[in-house]
Amino acid sequence: PDSIPGIGWIFWVMGLTYETMLRGVPGTGTREGGLSGALLKVNLDGIVLLRFHHLCLRVCSLACFLYLAVVLPVFATAPCAYPDGDHVGTDACVNNKGYERLTLDNIRVLQFEEDSENFLEVL
Repeated sequence: PDSIPGIGWIFWVMGLTYETMLRGVPGTGTREGGLSGALLKVNLDGIVLLRFHHLCLRVCSLACFLYLAVVLPVFATAPCAYPDGDHVGTDACVNNKGYERLTLDNIRVLQFEEDSENFLEVL
């Protein structure tokens, strides 16, 4: 991941420890090409901000994975839903083409009967 142009630094920063950030990041010195001199340090606000961004990256990655692995296949293979409650197979989608097939507009609404106690009876 370090060789990815433009974003390789993100994984390097995510790998820094609290101690390294507070004491000084190696290779960021002010003399001899960064190998000596005063090291650049990160204050506590910066550490909190970096960890918050790290958490956001993890949450967004999980949400993206779940959408691609669960929601998108369900929406793409769902039978068409029509306002009158009738639904037909996936080949009969007349109104929903392209992007519309991947939205909630394409998912049929489950209508429960009052005497039905079992969820599987509805399906």
